[in-house]
Amino acid sequence: MSRTAAVVLLLLVPAIARADAAPIIPGFRTVWIDVTFTVERDYPDFEFYLLGPYFDDQPEKLLLSPSASVRMTGGTGSRYSHAQVYAVRKSQLTELPGPPSAEWLRWHREGVCPEEINFRTALLFTDTRDRIEITYRVEVRQDSGHVVKIGENVGNRWVERGWIAAAIFVPLGIISLGLWRVRRVRRLRTP
Repeated sequence: MSRTAAVVLLLLVPAIARADAAPIIPGFRTVWIDVTFTVERDYPDFEFYLLGPYFDDQPEKLLLSPSASVRMTGGTGSRYSHAQVYAVRKSQLTELPGPPSAEWLRWHREGVCPEEINFRTALLFTDTRDRIEITYRVEVRQDSGHVVKIGENVGNRWVERGWIAAAIFVPLGIISLGLWRVRRVRRLRTP
């Protein structure tokens, strides 16, 4: 029995890491997030990179401009489950022989500011979205990069409200039925 449990646990670990397995909390489901990065203005002194959480991940340069946004799609074949956006001063990149490595970006230094972005999340069963689409604006304020969430798609509000109405009216109906039954029994017992 213990061997079977160990084998099942070992088989589930990669599935959880890839988000193929169901969420641990009942009533939730895992959905992927499509992320769009934009900027309001040009930042000629900065370059932006996206870096995954694993040690073998290589940084991906985000070519952001006010006229062009970058869209990253989450999914089973996707490169990221979550990642960090780095804003790096170009003056710091002149010291390097090529593009920055993952180790160089992970060492926090002046002008290198990470912001966490998720590419999957767990939604309550009342949420009808199959995918989430989020738009982030990348900004540089006081020599540090920031990611500001500016938009997200919403699911069908009527379905969500329907569950709320059911949660209110079903218990009220059961209580009303019980009170009606008590009154009926009392009426039949009185001579």
